[in-house]
Amino acid sequence: FRVGNLIHAAHFQPPEERPGAEDKLRGLGLVGKNFSITISRLEPLKHVDDVIRGLAEVRKLGFDLYALLVGDGKMKEELIDLAELLGMTDYVVFAGNRSQEWMASVLPGASVVISPFMGRGLTEASLSGVPVVAYDIEWQAEIIKTGKTGELVEYRNWKTMADAVVKLISDQTYAKNIGLNAREFALDMMSPEKLNQHERNEYDKLFSRYYLGD
Repeated sequence: FRVGNLIHAAHFQPPEERPGAEDKLRGLGLVGKNFSITISRLEPLKHVDDVIRGLAEVRKLGFDLYALLVGDGKMKEELIDLAELLGMTDYVVFAGNRSQEWMASVLPGASVVISPFMGRGLTEASLSGVPVVAYDIEWQAEIIKTGKTGELVEYRNWKTMADAVVKLISDQTYAKNIGLNAREFALDMMSPEKLNQHERNEYDKLFSRYYLGD
């Protein structure tokens, strides 16, 4: 069963109708700045360190981009140290754990979503209409298709990830189109109504298989 019926209703709201995020971004020092967003636990298997490495590459290429990391975990201090090592301390913002309403409000203001290995957050990001760069791992290829709903890049190749980010922020028309495509795709793929009915149908099959009568 897909998890669309577990996604908070705030993410299904059209991005242009969601509450403004200026106050939230001001508190993070991101008002008026271009930023990527990654929603993830800060754990080794999530490879959030690649986001920081990719950001360093993007900035090296002359693009003024910040990274907003939403989530927490045991790698936080290690990631802070990595940002300092790469000279990215001033450009990486750790937001910690946030509510679903907070994320739904902030997501549409991002320039790009970077998904090394996001779970439910990838659906939430796609529903925001923001273009996504994602590693080709596990289920991410089901929703992110290069040139259609985002940019899918080789797993753990953070330089290619950085190139894809540059491609998106350099071509706003392309970025907007694939962001909208991703939202439409996610709305269909993760429709709570469709998935609820799918679950009911599957349970009905199981019950009828083992039904013994009165």
